[in-house]
Amino acid sequence: MVGKIDFDETKLAYITAWVPGRLDCVFVDYTGVPVRKGDHIELYSPELLSAQEELLAGIKAVKELKDSDVAVVRESTLNMVKAACEKLRLWGLEPEQIRAIETSAKASDHITIRAPSGGIVIHKNAQQGMYVKTGDRIYTIADLNSVWVDLRAYESDLMWLRYGQKVDMGIVICENILRHLDEADPSESRIEVIHRAGVEVGGAVVTAMMTTIVGFLPVLLMTGERGKLFRPLAYTKSFALLAAVVVSLTIIPPAAHVLFCGRISGKLMKRCVHAIVAAVGVVAGVMLAW
Repeated sequence: MVGKIDFDETKLAYITAWVPGRLDCVFVDYTGVPVRKGDHIELYSPELLSAQEELLAGIKAVKELKDSDVAVVRESTLNMVKAACEKLRLWGLEPEQIRAIETSAKASDHITIRAPSGGIVIHKNAQQGMYVKTGDRIYTIADLNSVWVDLRAYESDLMWLRYGQKVDMGIVICENILRHLDEADPSESRIEVIHRAGVEVGGAVVTAMMTTIVGFLPVLLMTGERGKLFRPLAYTKSFALLAAVVVSLTIIPPAAHVLFCGRISGKLMKRCVHAIVAAVGVVAGVMLAW
C-alpha cells in the first residue's frame, strides 16, 4: 500500500496571540526548529499596558483606603483589583507574572507568551516585528514522539487488513527518508537529510515497539499449561519486534545512503556481503541454540 507519515493531530499545539500587538522577540527563525516547553516570545501590547496600570491603580487605591470607614468603597476597590487580575489572566499572563507586577509596582509594555509543549515547529505564520490581532496563530508545534501513518487501501486489500495489525517499521522509515530526500534542498548533505528523517520517526518506532512488548508481559509471566501454550508465541513476537527495530534504525538508513546518494564501490560491496554473511551466521546460531 502507498501512504505517507503525518503528524498526530492529537499532539499538535498552537501559540496564538491573546491580545493585539507587535512581535518584538521570537524564538523561531524557520520551520523545523525544535522547541521546549516554556520557550517564549515577547509581544508589545498597548492594551496590556493599560490593563496593568488598572491593576496598579487599584492596588494603590486599596492601600489608601485601608483605614477608610466606608466599607462599600473598600469592597468596590477590591473588586476592581480582582477584575484587573482576571483580565490579565484571560489575556495569557501566568499567576507568577501577575504577582511580579504587583510586587514591582511597575507595568510592562510586553507580554511573554510561552510554548505550551515541546516539539517541532511545523508552521510559522508570523515574523519578528509583525503586528498580530487577537486570535492570530503564530506557530504550530507538533510532538513527533508519535506519528500517524496514512495508508491508502484499495477495496481488494481490505480482506488482508484488520484492527491492531502491525505495520512494517522498515517501510515507515523508508517512506520518511524518501519524502525528506524529495523535499530537501539540493545543496544540503544527503547523509544529514537521511539522518534527520530517521531521527524524526525513530522515537515513534521505538515507542510503538516497547508498548507492544510491555503488553506481552502478562503472557510472558504465565505458568502451567497456559504458559506453555502462549509464552512461545509471545517470545517469538517480542524478538521479531526487537529485530525489526534493530534493522529499521541501524541497517536501513545506511543502506538508503548507499543506494540513493552514491555509487557502490567494490570494497564496499565486499564489506556489505561479509556483514550480511556474519549476520546470517549469528541468526542461524541463535535459532539452532534456541
